[in-house]
This record gives sequence, C-alpha cells and structure tokens, in this order.
Amino acid sequence: MPSPAGESLRVSVLSAEPGHVLGVVDNVLVALTREPPSVDSVQGFTERAEQLIAKHPEGIAVLIIPRAPKPALRPGVPRAVLRAWRALQPRLTSCAVLIRSGGVAGALQRGLITPLINSSPNALPVKLCASPYDAAEWIARHGSAREGESLALGRAVAAFVQEHEAQQS
Repeated sequence: MPSPAGESLRVSVLSAEPGHVLGVVDNVLVALTREPPSVDSVQGFTERAEQLIAKHPEGIAVLIIPRAPKPALRPGVPRAVLRAWRALQPRLTSCAVLIRSGGVAGALQRGLITPLINSSPNALPVKLCASPYDAAEWIARHGSAREGESLALGRAVAAFVQEHEAQQS
C-alpha cells in the first residue's frame, strides 16, 4: 500500500447505496453491507472487484463487513455469490470477513459465510475476524499491504466502519 511515511491511510468510497458501501485502499476492496445482499449488489461488487483487479493484476484482497441486522439470503443470491466467489477467487490474495455482530445475528452471519469459505477449491487465505485490526493484520500478512502498515489499515477500516455502518445513503 503506497503511503508516504507518517501519512494515514483512508478507505475511499467507490459507491454508496442504502444497503451497502464499497470502498478501496490501494488493492484492498472493502464492502460494508447494511442489508442482506441482493443479486444486483453482488453484481456491483463483482464489477468493482474486476476494475480493481485490472489495476492490480498481482491480485487484490477483499474485506467484507456484513452489518445487516437480520442476516438472510434472498432468492437467487446464494447462486450469484457463489458464481462471483469462484470467478474472483483465483485473483484474490486474501479475504477477511469482519463479524461485528454478536448473538444470533453474528451466529447467522458466520453460518452463512462458513460454507462459502469451505467451498474454496484452492488455498485462498480466508479468515473470520472480530476487529478491524485483526482483519487488517490478516490482509497485510497475505501480501495486500506493506509490512508495518497493518495498524494504519486497521485504523482506516475502523474509521470507515464507524462512518458508514449506520448511515443510510
């Protein structure tokens, strides 16, 4: 992640919709969802990922932050998610999923994500994380941030979450 020494990182917003916000920091695509995904939101995410991959042919990392109060998948979405995952996965360096919900919502989110992770045909590093700093360290460890920038990335993700998790566009 190119950032001059001492300069803090920031997640730049690529698109903001009532149900989700997509952001980017160098070759890390960040997706914060406020509502369960739709076929259209999965397609939009995939298109943004493809655009970022075109700029970073060495690969990108993905950080998913599901914040939907009632996690569920609408009809057609599981197939769209699986199709997108299989298309993007060979060009990803890592994937972190930041589960910030506790209780039943968090358990449902983990339950929806775990089968997708287990369907991975290759050894893509994927981790369910409990904090932005844990997610950033995971992404940095797997090549999508320069050594020593995981703290700055964690701060950037924490600020992005704080700014966008409850906000409706």
